[in-house]
Amino acid sequence: MLSDEVWHHYSGASLELHTINRDGTHQRVELGPQLQHGECPQWVVPAGTLQAARVIGEGFALCGCTVAPGFDFADFDMPSRSALSLRYPALTDLIESFTR
Repeated sequence: MLSDEVWHHYSGASLELHTINRDGTHQRVELGPQLQHGECPQWVVPAGTLQAARVIGEGFALCGCTVAPGFDFADFDMPSRSALSLRYPALTDLIESFTR
């Protein structure tokens, strides 16, 4: 994607947000209201960064994303599981947990 994304946590369970930047660096961030436990209410995912998220534990998480410049499907690319695993072999387990 060619745009930065700002994730916002609004309500519900905490969320884990995983990112992989272009050089293959993986980062895991927890979004949620518990600042005293290191959670963040929002997080910026830079353009060109792969991302995936899931709820921590049970329940739901209500989140939103602000994209700038605006989202355009023409700029969107979702690589296959095999392509990602070839590009980032050290992250194959993580990739398999988020892909089909």
